[in-house]
Amino acid sequence: QVTFPGPEEARACRKAHPERFGPDTALRGSTLVTGCAEADSAARLAETARFLLREQIRFTGISVTQPSLEEVFVHMTKKDEGGIA
Repeated sequence: QVTFPGPEEARACRKAHPERFGPDTALRGSTLVTGCAEADSAARLAETARFLLREQIRFTGISVTQPSLEEVFVHMTKKDEGGIA
């Protein structure tokens, strides 16, 4: 997840960079949350940090987190992603 100074900056970054923050990226306040396989998390974190720095995008934090039980449930029950709903 990447945290920005405010929700406006997070929305603007997602809109300006759909190749990096595509439809699988959730906006939660001033944070963009995107998924990746656990084995890829360190590489994805480094790649995203390099991208943000190269593009001179202001951000206040970047981290790898585990999904909450609610996030797992929502993901598993989405119709458009082959879920059970």
